[in-house]
Amino acid sequence: MASFTKAILSGSTDGTGISVHSATAGGVITIHTGNSTTTTIEEVWLTAYNGTSQAHLITLEWGASATKDTIKKEVAPFDLAPIVDGLPLQGNATPLVISAYCSTTDAFSVFGHINRIDQS
Repeated sequence: MASFTKAILSGSTDGTGISVHSATAGGVITIHTGNSTTTTIEEVWLTAYNGTSQAHLITLEWGASATKDTIKKEVAPFDLAPIVDGLPLQGNATPLVISAYCSTTDAFSVFGHINRIDQS
């Protein structure tokens, strides 16, 4: 029978926001590292807060390949916007990684959780 667990993102400390920087200023930040068990699916929920007075672009690198698996979203000033609503991440012997960067330094905090579904 499948089990279901809600958990914080692996890149977060106690569920707090993860600071995202520009790729040149702070590098690409790990938001979450997926599970290594192939019978586990993680449903990912992410929200970004733009703490500046201008709209900025946040980019997520989803999984193993930054070239084909990117999600981009422009977020309005001082706005909290959903950027991922329940997309699945399948467990893999080499865990998949979700990482992020933005178009300016110190613009974003990313909040979220995963719903871990173990099918074994």
